[in-house]
Amino acid sequence: MPPPADSAPRGATRGVPMLLFAITVLLLAARITVGLVERGKPHDTATGLVRWQTIEAGEAMARETRRPILYDFTAAWCGPCKQLEREVFAHQGSAAMISGNFVPIRVTDRQREDGRNPPDVARLQARYQVQAFPTLVVVRPDSSIATRIEGYAGKQQVMTQLMQASLPIH
Repeated sequence: MPPPADSAPRGATRGVPMLLFAITVLLLAARITVGLVERGKPHDTATGLVRWQTIEAGEAMARETRRPILYDFTAAWCGPCKQLEREVFAHQGSAAMISGNFVPIRVTDRQREDGRNPPDVARLQARYQVQAFPTLVVVRPDSSIATRIEGYAGKQQVMTQLMQASLPIH
């Protein structure tokens, strides 16, 4: 006798939820693994190219070497800062020019993430009147400002201004 018309083969559909559950678990495990691998990688792709200094160490180095400081005022959430990073700081030639002519100091704003900045970051932002990101400030050994670049207008413009700022004053 044939099965009633309203009954479906139960064995065939019972496996579908288990299969979907297994696929979900596998995808979740893969995502967690990728996240752990990514966590171990530096977020800053140019870390090895531009030799960024902490504020304290960089200012001491600049006093000792009499080289100008390049302050890079940045923020983790800043799109133009990431573009500056990719197009300027992550390129061998520009990174070599920066590291060779300046004491590069990265100053990362934490206002949005932490509700306030560390005192040394707040002090520098106030001193150099940082209102937007990115802002690059080159400070000569005599504490005068050689150049100030607010925003990111492209690699060519940034590198031209930095080259000019690296020239000695006569």
